[in-house]
Parts: sequence; structure tokens; C-alpha cells
Amino acid sequence: WKRFAYPQVSLEQAFITVVTDDGSVWSDVASENTYPKVYDVSVHNGTTFTSVGNTVDILGDTGGFAVFVQIANQGATAVKVRINGLSTAVFDLAAAETQVFNSGELSVTKLEFSNLVSGGGVGDIQVLLSVKSVCNS
Repeated sequence: WKRFAYPQVSLEQAFITVVTDDGSVWSDVASENTYPKVYDVSVHNGTTFTSVGNTVDILGDTGGFAVFVQIANQGATAVKVRINGLSTAVFDLAAAETQVFNSGELSVTKLEFSNLVSGGGVGDIQVLLSVKSVCNS
């Protein structure tokens, strides 16, 4: 729909008025319908997947899913990562380690973090995503 709005077309040709814009991309070329999003999460010692602040809700925040995900643990302690709320999709992410899911490998709607390392510190996590725009009309 953005292709029919100003400034993509002249004011004389535009027949849609954009009232608010979330910055997402939409193109007739499906492979172009992605945009970046970054989350920073501090996973404090003694917190679990359901603790406040330990969830990255991609679907809830964007209305779409991530087709590329890079999860970097920049902290000094290991954390556990749960994908899409599935108890069968949990992995360990060591301190100073990065996990990448490339396009086509996995569709990610939610990431949750847990830090139950005995005597551990804070897991400073940065998540870089490529979110797929989904047309809802």
C-alpha cells in the first residue's frame, strides 16, 4: 500500500494517505519485505524465561516473524535461550558467544532467556533480527 502513497508517488497520483507509519517495508518483491530490529536484554542472575524483561516478543512487537536472527551474549555469564516458547527448543549461549540463524533456517516469533548459573553475573544479550513484513489486508 505504501507504493500508492506520497512521497513514493506524486501528490497528484497518490490515492492513499499515510496517517502513521511503523517504518516497515512493503514491496512487490517478496525478498525485499524485511526490516531490521535490535533488542538489548540484561538477563540477571536468578531469573527465568518468564521473568519480567527476559522476553523478546517479535510477533507481538512487529506483527511479523524474524527470518534472520543473531543472538550475541556480551555478558560474563552463560544464559539459556528458548525459541518460540517451546520447551524442546532450548540451548545454552556461553559468555562472549554468538548464535546465528540464517534466512531460511528458522522462523522466530519469540525468544526467552534464563540465567540460573550458580554465582553467575548478568548476561548482556543483543539480538539483531531481520523481520519479515506480513500483509494483513
